[in-house]
Amino acid sequence: EAGATVDGVTVATQNLGLGADFLSIAQADTDAPIPERVGSLYAEVRDGRPEARMGAVADALARTKPDVVGLQEAAIVRRGPRSGNVPEEPDAEDVVVDFLAALEAALEERGAPYSPIAVATNADLEFPGRVDDAIDVRLTDRDVILVREDSRVSVGETRTAIYNESLTLPIGAERTVEIERGYALATLRDGDEVVTVVNTHLEAGLESSRAAQATELADALSDVSGPVVLLGDLNDGPNGTEPDDGTAAESEDAYEILTATLSDAVDGDVGGREI
Repeated sequence: EAGATVDGVTVATQNLGLGADFLSIAQADTDAPIPERVGSLYAEVRDGRPEARMGAVADALARTKPDVVGLQEAAIVRRGPRSGNVPEEPDAEDVVVDFLAALEAALEERGAPYSPIAVATNADLEFPGRVDDAIDVRLTDRDVILVREDSRVSVGETRTAIYNESLTLPIGAERTVEIERGYALATLRDGDEVVTVVNTHLEAGLESSRAAQATELADALSDVSGPVVLLGDLNDGPNGTEPDDGTAAESEDAYEILTATLSDAVDGDVGGREI
């Protein structure tokens, strides 16, 4: 986690960590059928003690009490009977783990309740899986902005959006899926001060998609007046990233695009600290 203070409002960001790499469903270096791959990933999430991990995150937040928290990978994992639907038409409803609900409950138990004020629902996909028997496994990815319930910060406008740019993955020989990502935004007031907070999780799997999403976000923020705080997992940083599609060396990366108008609070001079 990283935290900072901007105009008196304390902020923090945390990737909750799904516990499995669902992008690996599309990997080409295995002969395992899709249901077996999905079943293995499902088991990784289920066996990764997500509730205990959310308790550890809650411990840190209850100790430091930032006013605002940006969460990435605040996922819901569900299961259901095999329906035969395409991935983009999910219908599994039995919740295996809801990362946001687990974190909220853990924070409540620690006497440090937070409320979600903006929830961006990104990819919502379902895949056939085999876990003891044949099931469908549904993954709903979300980015969330939380505000501490006893904070003096008041909430104004909120909105969410999905990027036009998305990563296309092959699923088997005849099907592809779109991995949608987006952002959540909230305008917050602390006395006479107004701050816009944005939270996002940019694409991890392809440099060109990540840069395109960063450009979309920079454009969306270009007409926001007053201070802007960007929270998130950008999958990029001041040291750059290794080219993964042959284009990174020829164009700006996501970090460069976003820090053209925003200062890096953790690496720069705003006062970043680990929490």
